[in-house]
Amino acid sequence: MTLLFRCAAIIAAGLLAGSAAAVVRKPVAKAPVVPIDDLTVAATRHVANCPSPKLSACVIKKPVDSSYRVLTPGVELDDKGDHWVADFGKSTEAKILLRVLGRNGDLHEIEVSFGKKTPAKGGPAPKASPAPK
Repeated sequence: MTLLFRCAAIIAAGLLAGSAAAVVRKPVAKAPVVPIDDLTVAATRHVANCPSPKLSACVIKKPVDSSYRVLTPGVELDDKGDHWVADFGKSTEAKILLRVLGRNGDLHEIEVSFGKKTPAKGGPAPKASPAPK
């Protein structure tokens, strides 16, 4: 009877050793992929219609307070309080994207298009041609 118990103990030990070896041989699970946070600053969009840069400078209402940084290269802004006088040089572009960063980290993108301005409502009426004699 003791031989029977010894054989059973040997078989049980072999099975346990085999299952323990199987646990060790399993591949280690990879860590879950952590999504990357998007750190892009959302821009506030604006539009401005200006005369051709060959004719005159452009006056743009300021979307930021006193402290700001112009991110668009080659653009000169003259701060006049509530407005900027922008010098776009002799640009031949139909549109320019003016990017300005405010002191609080707020990004503003001003799409400046060049062309003729339409007269505002209540402005001077077009001159009538003289009546025939």
